[in-house]
Amino acid sequence: MATLSEIEASDFERTPTGLEELDRVLGGGIVAGGVVLIGGDPGIGKSTLLLQAVDALSQGLKVLYVTGEESGAQVAMRARRLG
Repeated sequence: MATLSEIEASDFERTPTGLEELDRVLGGGIVAGGVVLIGGDPGIGKSTLLLQAVDALSQGLKVLYVTGEESGAQVAMRARRLG
């Protein structure tokens, strides 16, 4: 166990997602090896937002899209609609 004052708080290198507002919320982008959980009410655009971020990130990185609520077919249809 350690107190917060004993822990060195160094900043991590972040990779911008290419989506300005998402990057702002994430403190500048995603951290390698990190996990970000996106939650919210159905239909507010979580999957659309993440597909757009994955598309931008995949231009320079390998990405993995994991979902626990949508089928592969649903993700593929949305991705095709987004181009």
